[in-house]
Amino acid sequence: GRADASGRVQAEALDVTAPLEGLRIDGRLEGRARLDLQAEAGGAAAGVRQLQALQRRLAADFPAPGGALSGALGFQQGRLTVRDLRLDGRGAEGRGQLTVDLDADRLDGALAVRADGEGDPYLELEASGPIERPDVRTGGGWISGN
Repeated sequence: GRADASGRVQAEALDVTAPLEGLRIDGRLEGRARLDLQAEAGGAAAGVRQLQALQRRLAADFPAPGGALSGALGFQQGRLTVRDLRLDGRGAEGRGQLTVDLDADRLDGALAVRADGEGDPYLELEASGPIERPDVRTGGGWISGN
């Protein structure tokens, strides 16, 4: 999907050898995003029917061009954060957070998706590890077919 960011940039005594050290950004992330899960070899173990049902549900809850995406965007000392990450769909919503540490080459994030009016999420996503290929884990009611 597409996302735009706006906000305030502040720089303090930038060092040409480490230009991100003194950079600070506070702003908002806004745009549209879709949720689409692809099963890898281990992902199919949860059950093909449950996965296909989840894919259909996500396509219905977050149809093209995607749900409204928003969050509080920050950047300081080589670390990008998105707090209060929100994805609003058609009859469902996602809430989470994301941290990307550029110096450590690490991504950590979580997103819980629930149908409007329901307490428990039908999908929980957690990602952690190297930025290029984090380990992504899923949970939630979809595994049991709920």
